[in-house]
Amino acid sequence: MPRRTEGTITVRTLRLTPIDLVLFRIETDLSLADLRTEGMRTETTWRPRLGKWHADG
Repeated sequence: MPRRTEGTITVRTLRLTPIDLVLFRIETDLSLADLRTEGMRTETTWRPRLGKWHADG
């Protein structure tokens, strides 16, 4: 993690193995899928309410 000291930045070395990258990709894909699912669920709840709100005037 970068540290800021009097105008300089120090970065520690981070070593990732190929399996680390694969696992990171899998976790990222799963997290994004969860976000998409939640967004779609929210939209399917929100649209009818919005339509009713417009119909009510």
